[in-house]
Amino acid sequence: MALWLLCSAWSMSVSTYVEEVRPVRLVTEDRAGRLELRVVGQADRPIALTYSLEVTGGGGNRTRQRGDARLEPGQRVDLMTLTLGNSQAGWRARLSVQPETGEAYEITRSHDAAEANGSEE
Repeated sequence: MALWLLCSAWSMSVSTYVEEVRPVRLVTEDRAGRLELRVVGQADRPIALTYSLEVTGGGGNRTRQRGDARLEPGQRVDLMTLTLGNSQAGWRARLSVQPETGEAYEITRSHDAAEANGSEE
């Protein structure tokens, strides 16, 4: 969950974006026209959780993968790696995470083929 803090002093306002550290995140990397998506886990305390990654793209293709993890403090682990061919055609990825204790959260990333090609609608 992200948090916006607003501070006012002498008619001045300052806006600061503070992002909560999450135990699982989604990393995307373009590799010569292919998109690599990695679900990465790293926690500052022991935590058990379930996660799922749903990816759509490439003309209506869709995949969904899920798993369970037990993360240990200070250890970074790649929980899942998925490669999407023809990533220039547009894609959308949604990572859902449900910790055993605490609030569930989602991370969404996308790429619109029309925007990449300079098209306007």
